[in-house]
Amino acid sequence: MKFIKRLEHILTKMMNKTAEFAGKPMVFVVSILLIVGWFLVSGLLEYDTWFDIMDVTIFITTFLMLFVVQASQNADTKAIQDKLDEIIDVLPGASKSKEGEEERFKEGREQTAKSKSKN
Repeated sequence: MKFIKRLEHILTKMMNKTAEFAGKPMVFVVSILLIVGWFLVSGLLEYDTWFDIMDVTIFITTFLMLFVVQASQNADTKAIQDKLDEIIDVLPGASKSKEGEEERFKEGREQTAKSKSKN
């Protein structure tokens, strides 16, 4: 169990660093330069091989970035929710009746999905 927590911590840090790195303007510029370079070189060499290499590279990068973006989005959503909860706690007269609404909504969706799968 301790190993899983440690692994989770390492992966979270790695994903955060990757998301931070991928969001920099220079990464975009370098990506454009790589594509232009690939286009120029592919015309001089065997196009099919270069096309396959670029195709696989783009597929793998996109697949991995999907998880990085989702992890980043989850962290942002949790941070926003924590801030909203804090604001509700300090506002006088604020109703706490909606607190935990996300969990109840999620449980309701799961119940609906279970009942649909039984039918």
